Amino acid sequence: MSYTFDWQVPDRVVLFTLGDTYTLEDAGLLNKQMLELLNKAEQPL
Repeated sequence: MSYTFDWQVPDRVVLFTLGDTYTLEDAGLLNKQMLELLNKAEQPL
């Protein structure tokens, strides 16, 4: 994985750090992970 993401403010603000070799596969995985997190949100984002 050539990216990381960390919550800066829990369930509100996330910081993405993309690596030098960010691939289309990485983009798909990140998209899937973020959609799962957004669908769990209790408040509108």
